[in-house]
Amino acid sequence: MPLLRPDDLTGQKFGKWTVLRYQEPDERTLSHRKAMWLCRCECGTEALVKGYNLRAGLSKQCRKCRAVAWMDA
Repeated sequence: MPLLRPDDLTGQKFGKWTVLRYQEPDERTLSHRKAMWLCRCECGTEALVKGYNLRAGLSKQCRKCRAVAWMDA
């Protein structure tokens, strides 16, 4: 069953993430059934993030920024 292209999130901000573009599914990875988005954190780190995690607020920043925030707490 093919993955339907989700709503376009390009340019939207979710926490420190800015969505750059949709990433086509990769059949070789476990993410081949999930909508993945290439995002850039405010610190400049780029990563693939699941669309659900962005919209649900489960991913708000990259791991590096999360670690810094945790150490500052």
